[in-house]
Amino acid sequence: MHDKFTSPVEWYVGTYFLRFIELSDTKNDDLEEHFDAWENTVIVKAKSFDEAYDKVVKIGKQASKPYRGGSDGVPVQWVFEGVS
Repeated sequence: MHDKFTSPVEWYVGTYFLRFIELSDTKNDDLEEHFDAWENTVIVKAKSFDEAYDKVVKIGKQASKPYRGGSDGVPVQWVFEGVS
């Protein structure tokens, strides 16, 4: 019998969430505020579900580096919020 959490072909689909913030905004941690968010789906090669999960987390965290956005070069960042 096959374990439903183990891929027989070692490929897994994972989804992670990012939230967009302007770094200077004082409301970034206010749970009542609304933010732009992005759901990203990736395919990873892994020997186990746990390894696949770790790879998806790593990809999500790599996508959350600060940069300057827009024509004004405002300091912004996509914040890694988690994996589903």
